[in-house]
Formats: sequence, C-alpha cells, structure tokens
Amino acid sequence: MDPEIPSNQRRLRPRFSLGILMVVMFVFALMAAPGYYLVRGMNHPEMRVAFIILTLSAPVLLLVAVSIAHRLLSWWNRKRK
Repeated sequence: MDPEIPSNQRRLRPRFSLGILMVVMFVFALMAAPGYYLVRGMNHPEMRVAFIILTLSAPVLLLVAVSIAHRLLSWWNRKRK
C-alpha cells in the first residue's frame, strides 16, 4: 500500500470469491423461476400447476442449495489449507 495515502482514504477491496458469487446467482435464479411460471400461467392455464409447485417448493430448495453450497465451500477451503 502507498504510505502517502492516509488510511481512511484507501479504497476498500470487495471480499467476494467466485464461489460466493455463483451461489448468489443460483439463489436469485431459484427465486426468479416461480415468477416466470406465474407470468406464463396468465396466458396458459396449464402452467399454473408449475407455478404452484415451484412456489411451494422454492423455499425448501433454496435452503437445500445454500446448505450444500456452504458445505462445499467449507470443504474446499479446508482442502486448500
């Protein structure tokens, strides 16, 4: 770091890894899927079943996905050390 720049004016670096960004993108994709089927269900009544199933199962799938990602990332970090 440059000693001429005061410590309160140094730029902060984001602390996001590629794995965390992938998990965040997966979570948002999982949250957006029921919305897609909701919009499709307005024009196609047979798509309403998919919307209902995804709306009811999305929170469980989200928790499972985050839990698996957390386990994999912690395993990966232990492996690297």
